[in-house]
Amino acid sequence: MASHRGKWTTLICAGIGTVMTLIDAFALTIAVPDIQKEMGVSVATLTWVLVSYQLFYAAPMVFAGKLGDMKGHKGIFIIGMVIFTGASIACGLAPEIWTLIIARSIQGIGAALLVPSAASLVSNAFPGEEKYQATGILFGIAGLGQAFGPMLGGVMTQYLGWRSIFFINVPLAAVALVATFIFVPSPPKVPRKAPLDFAGVLALTLAVFGFVLAMDEGDSWGWQSPWIFGLFGGAIFFAIAFIYIENRAQDPLVRLSLVRNKDVAGAVLVGFFRNFVAAALIFYGTLYLQNILKYSPTETGLMFLPFTLMVVVTGPLAGQMASRMGPKSPLLIGLLFVTASQLIMAKAGHDTGFLMLLAAMFLAGTGHGLGSSLEAQTALTSVSEEESGVTVALVSMMRTIGGLMGIAGSQVLFSYTRISHSYGNPPVGPTPDLQDNFFILGFALTMDWVVVMAIASFIFAIVLLSPGKTKGKVPTHVPAE
Repeated sequence: MASHRGKWTTLICAGIGTVMTLIDAFALTIAVPDIQKEMGVSVATLTWVLVSYQLFYAAPMVFAGKLGDMKGHKGIFIIGMVIFTGASIACGLAPEIWTLIIARSIQGIGAALLVPSAASLVSNAFPGEEKYQATGILFGIAGLGQAFGPMLGGVMTQYLGWRSIFFINVPLAAVALVATFIFVPSPPKVPRKAPLDFAGVLALTLAVFGFVLAMDEGDSWGWQSPWIFGLFGGAIFFAIAFIYIENRAQDPLVRLSLVRNKDVAGAVLVGFFRNFVAAALIFYGTLYLQNILKYSPTETGLMFLPFTLMVVVTGPLAGQMASRMGPKSPLLIGLLFVTASQLIMAKAGHDTGFLMLLAAMFLAGTGHGLGSSLEAQTALTSVSEEESGVTVALVSMMRTIGGLMGIAGSQVLFSYTRISHSYGNPPVGPTPDLQDNFFILGFALTMDWVVVMAIASFIFAIVLLSPGKTKGKVPTHVPAE
């Protein structure tokens, strides 16, 4: 356990590393038009600046967590920070688009190494129930990157240029690296029983890579494209191969008994479905506010402000609640809030009032804030410290996939609903009012299904997660994506 100064320095360094990955992810979306203008590329090519990061962040995540468990999380955190920072410099200096895309891919690898080890370092540094409060603070710090990343990206892009979004990582990383070397204690390493399960690493990485790429590109390539079918087929094949390999490996990447653990399985499923809901709400809520209620981009951002602020506020609050009653009860409260917010959005129409939308955003921010902060804490109540990294990585990876499916899956349903209700219209095409009606039909049915996803997350939490306070286990945190 770390000294008083060491544990708080650990929290600050982990917070800096985590918030760097989130600022880059959220701030860069605002800079995309400026990148396109400067580099003169198509939208299809430009999307790879965002997609490449997601691919190389999600695919090696579990391997990175396992590596931290085996080699020590301090060393892996430092390596991840160095890779992420070096790639940030390369992004900022990129002379053309493919250099930027390659550098963004390397950034994703650095983030995959950094995030699980940052969470495990905090968990190992704080004693007893202080862990809950510390991880709640870590989540609050991470929430700042998610909440204010777009605003920071807009300001920096307008006044300093889009490249400054990457260069800002350099001084932050320098401070965090020096402090980590000097003050952060080194947690114990797990004795290596056998050679690293490289076959399992390869199979899981290819499975996740194929699935994430298919979900990212399904809309642009066409969901009936042979390439998309091939990617999904390959992902299923490698997932089955992974299970086969892990059953026979002497020292597997992921012990299958870990996945059969009800707390771990419950946290993974809850994180997947809850992040599905969050991504669908943000994506289609933005379209609804601008297309139907005719909000400007600034007004839309202000409407989402209660959501982002409550995500930040509830991080430390979740830690305090978990220290008193255990993580499951406040997590269930959060999931109830998520479900209530989606029920409101499912009834949204042309004349939905400001106060109703404000209530939905408040409930959603509170619910997702509690959920994001507590999911991994519930998983880690029943695993040893030696498996904290891989457990964090499993939850984080499935949350990333859930968010991608929340956008892609909802988009398929939304498009199908609009098309299926468009038959029989005059040949000259629907009027603007009719187009709005089609949008509302698609939005309502999509939100209905998202409500089902929210209810599913609540049911999995009730059925699978253990009740009561934890005793001597190791809670930790999975930052928001």
